[in-house]
Parts: sequence; C-alpha cells; structure tokens
Amino acid sequence: MDLKKQFHKILIFKGILFFLIVIWGGYNQIVASNINDDFSLLDIGGLGFLIFSICYLWSCYSLYNLKKNGREFFLALVFLFVIFGFLAELINPMQISYDFFYIFVFYIVSPLFFILQGIILTLIYLTDLKFNFLK
Repeated sequence: MDLKKQFHKILIFKGILFFLIVIWGGYNQIVASNINDDFSLLDIGGLGFLIFSICYLWSCYSLYNLKKNGREFFLALVFLFVIFGFLAELINPMQISYDFFYIFVFYIVSPLFFILQGIILTLIYLTDLKFNFLK
C-alpha cells in the first residue's frame, strides 16, 4: 500500500482518537461541575479548548488534502497542545472522575494519540510524502 493511503488512514484514526479525548474532557467537565456547582458557559479554558479543537481539526483536514499550510499549522498546534496541556494542569488541575472511561482514555487513547502525532510529523517532514505539500 502506498504511503499516501497509509497517511490518510492514520489521520482518520487520529481524528477518532481526538474526538474520544474531547468527549472525555467534556464528560469530566460536566461531572466536576455537578460536584462543585460552578459550571459556566463562559469558562475560558473550555472556550479556549473549543477554539483549539476547531483549529486542530481544520489542520488535520488540510493535512488530509495535502495542503502546505496544514502541515505548518499542524506542527504549531502539536506544540501548543503539549505546552498548554501541561500549563493548564499546573495552573488549574482537572477534577477527574477515575472511572473506566478515564482508564480507557488515559492509558490507551492518549498514548496512541501522541504516538500517532509523532508518526504524522515524521511522515510529513522526513519522508517523501513531504513533497506532496508543496502546493
């Protein structure tokens, strides 16, 4: 199978994993708000993550279509994801429900997601696939 088809399959699988992570984050936010009774639609972290998620999905779509700007934007968003994820956890730790969903996402989905991000970055910058992004 050629590299481009494999790349597209990896992107689709990573997109599914991203949706699972987003759903898990929303689930935890709802569970924490039910415990603390402080749910707000103006939650800055939630709004920031919503904007980030839209940008991230757009960059993945651009990668899928082999657009040059998608490749550069994806790299920036991967770094932002890591940096803001750690900063957010240091500043305001998430109130997490330690249930089966947590175990599944934290120990299976998240590591797979990060590995796939690394594979995608490798493919788009270090293989012949990079020549498809010259448009």
